[in-house]
Amino acid sequence: MLARPTKPELYQSNETLVENSLALFICTTHGGNPLPTFTWLINQIPINGSFYIVSPNTSELRLPLEKRFHNGQLICQVDNQALDNPLSTSRTLNIQCKKNKKKRIHFFISK
Repeated sequence: MLARPTKPELYQSNETLVENSLALFICTTHGGNPLPTFTWLINQIPINGSFYIVSPNTSELRLPLEKRFHNGQLICQVDNQALDNPLSTSRTLNIQCKKNKKKRIHFFISK
């Protein structure tokens, strides 16, 4: 008998998201027959499956944080044959971007 999974929940293991670091996100759901599949997206663009692992009812995403992801929507979707449309949850990525260090050149003019 087909059964719907619950709406997914999304957890972030890193307290602070910093550019050029690796962040761990965990998406969980309960139930579902057959077991649900997971899809991760940023701003509606699918994330390559090599960045996440899936075990029954849980998926872990290890995402290298890039400046371009700042204020982006991270989405976790679950789907199975009992659903007409995938269930999803999301969060806005607030990434602390590193400041560009510009070298200042000082010219001294002597008279």
